[in-house]
Amino acid sequence: MSPAIISSIILVFLVVLFITELIPFTATAILGCVLFAVTGVAEYNDVFSGFAHNNVIMLIGILIVADAMINSGLATLIGDYCIKLSRNNEKRFIFFTCIAIYLMSMWLDNTSIFAIFLSIMVSVSSVNKNFRLINMAMPVVICAMVGGASTLIGCVVNIAGQSVITNMTEYEFGIFDFTKAGIPFFLITLVYVMTIGMNFSKRTWNDRKNEEIDTSQITKLFEADARRIVLILFVLLVMIAGFVTAVFPTGLIAMIAALLCQIFRLVDIKKTLRVINWDVIVRLAAMMGIVKALEVSGFNKMLSDLFITHFGNNTSPYVILIISTVISMAISQVMSNTATVLILLPPILAVTNGLGYNPLPFALAVIYGASLAFMMPTAGVCIGLSMIAGYKFKDYFRYSWLLSVLLAIGIIVLVPIFFPFRI
Repeated sequence: MSPAIISSIILVFLVVLFITELIPFTATAILGCVLFAVTGVAEYNDVFSGFAHNNVIMLIGILIVADAMINSGLATLIGDYCIKLSRNNEKRFIFFTCIAIYLMSMWLDNTSIFAIFLSIMVSVSSVNKNFRLINMAMPVVICAMVGGASTLIGCVVNIAGQSVITNMTEYEFGIFDFTKAGIPFFLITLVYVMTIGMNFSKRTWNDRKNEEIDTSQITKLFEADARRIVLILFVLLVMIAGFVTAVFPTGLIAMIAALLCQIFRLVDIKKTLRVINWDVIVRLAAMMGIVKALEVSGFNKMLSDLFITHFGNNTSPYVILIISTVISMAISQVMSNTATVLILLPPILAVTNGLGYNPLPFALAVIYGASLAFMMPTAGVCIGLSMIAGYKFKDYFRYSWLLSVLLAIGIIVLVPIFFPFRI
């Protein structure tokens, strides 16, 4: 059998494991690297190259900076301001918290940011009967996910997509390329959660009894420290300036920011390395190895040739964009959104490259579709955390299906405006 066929068999096997979760996701990703190497489909250095990739190094640095931000109490301070601005009104609190979490999730891992705000919401709802966690968590977590989708560094999915783009094409995304459509997406989301979402909440779970909270899932809140807050804001500005100017590779810039956190004593690096999510880091590195193996084995070219043979060279870019968006958003409901991007994006780029289209709009469609998957709590760690509020599985679909349709339409309409199909 050809390497491309062997790759197809291995990929199908891995997708089944990803969906069924018979073994942990990260173990499946590492297994994939091993299978591609031992079958000779790809070289050892190729399948494990992801562990030294620039974007993996960048993710480590960002997670260290995120831990420093948590320790500074900055999020706690912002949460306190949201409470004061709400004037004991739940709807106002949701409005200001959605804005705050969107802005913060643009620059730091959105799952970490939501975990902090979840702790704030649990605290508020436990002492004030005017605030109910079940009314607040859903709109806030969705805004956190939209925030993560609005910059290159907002969530792991974007970083994963960037890795595929840089490996397969001569292009790459800038830090604000995701923001162009991300801001309109947030405005759509904010209007939705404050109107349709709010009415749905009152009709559906307003009369439900408050669930007993599992405090083991709650992130510890740190008191605001003025010195630490000033220093972490300085570190964030340095990191963002570095990303914008591209004076160094993004991985090096993130590591400089992480070292500044240690120099300023914003983190205890030994403790931080114990608490950051290594599972996410290893998962991304291993999945990038699988992407590399699919490329060198000829799998992507095989799919591209099959597509062009059956559909011809005149396939409308809008057709491919719509298919990319819908499939990405649908698969990400039941499978890790990072895995969806890393598996789905390479063959789509191979097809668009073969047709002579600009790869960026199609990459954005896949990444946005995966990042904005929140119709099921299985769609990702961030949305899954919100189940602590007492939601039922079906609540997620009923609350957000219309919003998902609106955002999918937004992707299809807005992405080609900012990134034309032809360069």
